[in-house]
Amino acid sequence: MKTRVSIAALVILDICLFLWAFAPKRYLIVNFLDVGQGDCAVIRTPSGKVILIDAGPKTRSKDAGMRVVLPFLRSKGINRIDAILITHPDEDHFGGALSLIEKEPVGELWLSGISTQNQDYAQLLQNASTKSIKVRELHEGDRLDFHDGVSSEILNPSEDLRVSHNNGSIVMLLKYGATSFMLTGDEEKGAEEHTIQDFANLKADVIKVAHHGSKSSSTEELLSAVTPAVGIISVGAHNVYGHPHPDVLKRLENHHIKALRTDQFGEIEATSNGFEIAFHTALRR
Repeated sequence: MKTRVSIAALVILDICLFLWAFAPKRYLIVNFLDVGQGDCAVIRTPSGKVILIDAGPKTRSKDAGMRVVLPFLRSKGINRIDAILITHPDEDHFGGALSLIEKEPVGELWLSGISTQNQDYAQLLQNASTKSIKVRELHEGDRLDFHDGVSSEILNPSEDLRVSHNNGSIVMLLKYGATSFMLTGDEEKGAEEHTIQDFANLKADVIKVAHHGSKSSSTEELLSAVTPAVGIISVGAHNVYGHPHPDVLKRLENHHIKALRTDQFGEIEATSNGFEIAFHTALRR
């Protein structure tokens, strides 16, 4: 009898594995685009929702929205953006969104609520209003459920940190199954300390290294709390700021965190099946 039960159990297990192997795969895909000295990540959920985290810079000579982000979306057959999240109102994070709003249907614009006198940022808000794009402020403690196994928790900004552009950055903990990503904007030590105090579980497999690898971010305390395996650094080649700072690279190394940099690898794609994350870069897997 025991032998029959064991064989039956193995048959059931084999059938389950067979069905799983041929079932449609559901992936969360996060692409960290090479927008130079700026930030842009494109999130695609299993049900096809598209969320942008920042949109890269826009200058007189270069527009990351037109030069990088829009061609990427077209290459993936994407013709609608469900939401653009601007972590904070610095040009290297929101600039490209001006063109995207003009060229692509956008459902919502998610903002940090930080006040600024930047005229281009004011133009972004005006364009959103003209296009009837819903504008929503995100705050610490907010939760977003994409209804396909993907959810996120907003770790920053708290009310008292929205007076600072960098420390007022929106920080999102994105989860799919047993995998997770921490997307940090330009938060610095002050915001990191606040987040560590306010949230008990900050574990994430991947961290977007804050502020392009600035020395004022990615503290020992945060890295110890998050314990990521991979750190993504969005940074421009030979930038005048010296990003990423050698101290940050050393911290990542000491914590056994693999650093993947857009200035070295180009676009970095992270694909999660809910159990593990695979990485593909413009140079190699």
